[in-house]
Formats: sequence, structure tokens, C-alpha cells
Amino acid sequence: TPSTYFSSATYTLSMWINRSTDNSYRYYLNHNSNDPSIDSGPSGSGRIRYIINGSNQFGSSGLDSGTAKDTWFHLCITSDGSDVILYINSVNKGSKGSAGTQPIMTTATLNLGAYSGSYGSKSKIDEFAIWDGTALSAPQVSAVYAAGAPVNLASLPQTFDGRIDEIAFWPGYTLTPGNATSLYNSGTP
Repeated sequence: TPSTYFSSATYTLSMWINRSTDNSYRYYLNHNSNDPSIDSGPSGSGRIRYIINGSNQFGSSGLDSGTAKDTWFHLCITSDGSDVILYINSVNKGSKGSAGTQPIMTTATLNLGAYSGSYGSKSKIDEFAIWDGTALSAPQVSAVYAAGAPVNLASLPQTFDGRIDEIAFWPGYTLTPGNATSLYNSGTP
């Protein structure tokens, strides 16, 4: 729900993107008609535009991401309430240079990879994250980036062919036979 993210003008948005097209206006994130929105901008060709409250934060055509099609890159936008910074692969590509803005959240859907069902990104998006109330520092952005590009799960060996549900860990606690029986009796997934 909207109350679970963007509670202030301090936040971080992060995702890995692999563009399959340079077309203009391909949306990576959108909520309630550009509040907030991340798209490929009117000029396409790898530019990134961040819109909040209808205002382009980095100019009408956005910032050149320096990325090629069919290549994974890490996008991170931080807002600390006084500035908004765009990072590509942990490199600061530019800042707004003025006060950050809090998104006006409504009950509208937060769309990942589309604009209200249209203008699909025609891209792969992975590891999307919001840090509400936290503007990651440059070293923290670098750490997220250094954690690695998304893994193509299809390329990994298949070691399990089944389903697992209700996995739980109790650090420092040993289940008694009675506890285990209670968990078993609590129902099938």
C-alpha cells in the first residue's frame, strides 16, 4: 500500500535493467501519472529520466546513462530531501542540485516495467528495491552495485524439481517435539 513506501522526501530507488530497445518513453517505474516515474525519456537511446510530481528532475530529455542495449546496468536514484542523484553502475551521472521532493502517493498501483499497463519497458528488470526514509550514500550505492548483476537462473543446474513452502528459521532456538507437532498440525501449504 502507499503507506509502506515514500513516507518522506528521503528515499532510494534501485534496480537492475537490461534494455532491449532504445525507443522513447519506455517506463521502468510509474505511479499515478508520473509520481514517481523512471523512463527512457523522449530521446530514447539510453537516456534516463526521473519524473516526480510531473517535474523532470534531470531536464526534459533526462541524463545519458552510457549503457548499451542488451547489457545489464544498475540504476539507483537517491533523494535526501535536499538533492536527487542518479547513479548508473555506481557512477554519479548527475544531480538535481536542489531540494528533493516527496512523491504524492495514492491508492493507484505502483507499476514496474510499464505506465498504467502501456508503454512497456521491453526490458528485463531485476532486484527492484525501495529504501523508504534512507538516501544511500555513494559508498552504499557502490556496495549494492558490487553485490553483482542479476543471475540468469535458467543457466544454473537444476537440482530440485518440486515445491517448498513455509520455510522458517528460529535462530538460537531448538524446537521441541511438541513444537514440531504443532507446526505440522497447523496446516498444509
